[in-house]
Amino acid sequence: MDGFTTSNRQVVAVCSPTGGLGRTIITANLAIFLAMRYTRVSVMDGDFQFGDLSMAFNLDPELTIKELVENDDYRNVPKYLTSHMTGVNLLAAPKRPEFADVIQPYMVSSVLKQLQNSSDVILIDAPAGFNDHSLRIMEEADMILIVTNPGLAALKSIRLMIETLETLGLKEKIQLVVNRSTLPSVIKKTEVANLTKLEPVCYLLDDSKNVPYSMDVGIPLIRTKPDTEFSKGIEDMAKKLFMLERGTKDRKLEKKGLFSSLKKDKQSGGKKHESAGKAKGKKQRYVPGSQT
Repeated sequence: MDGFTTSNRQVVAVCSPTGGLGRTIITANLAIFLAMRYTRVSVMDGDFQFGDLSMAFNLDPELTIKELVENDDYRNVPKYLTSHMTGVNLLAAPKRPEFADVIQPYMVSSVLKQLQNSSDVILIDAPAGFNDHSLRIMEEADMILIVTNPGLAALKSIRLMIETLETLGLKEKIQLVVNRSTLPSVIKKTEVANLTKLEPVCYLLDDSKNVPYSMDVGIPLIRTKPDTEFSKGIEDMAKKLFMLERGTKDRKLEKKGLFSSLKKDKQSGGKKHESAGKAKGKKQRYVPGSQT
């Protein structure tokens, strides 16, 4: 397979105002595309309550961001990553929603700072809407990839999200992706830019048969069916967003916050763990013909 390199190391926050618009599917497939082209890719599940990235990759991590912050082990972030067979490294969300309370926004900044040392691209599946975690993730990101669909309700929420990010001084980071762009809608494709006041970088076609199945079985569609229109759309989007250039094989390859003050909770101690890339209990079940 031909090697690709990205022009710059980048942190990308994949966001949407509400759930169900395709953030996790797009994050997983984009990560797989980049990793299979020898870019060092890390993904972080930023939905600390109900994140699904582990399921999208069919992984069962022993270690998550919860153990990392409890151990106050920011200098050893790679220990807490779980490796996918394609080379993508996942920092998983906590296994239970109540564990999200131990993760403070400033901790996210510390994790990302260390993660950049071993990654060319970091993709973050951010929580829906605006909260302390999502705002910190977007502030730390080099790019904010906002996901919508062509429905009027979704586009209304997207417009409000873009206006809010403009108020926060973050609009210049935004790239817009229209997922399931061929769904029936009263909004024409040519009207999306006018409604959102932003020209979409990519329109991903609807694939209601393959995409949901790929999520259920935990094998990204870009890996098993690269010739589908959805997979081609992911490839096109990746090349536009990261200005990919052909290059040699790469084996796998403090910003000012939005918050004036942050309450720092006490961190509980814990045992240090072995590398999650070879972690005990990590499960990788390959289901032929399935997808993410």
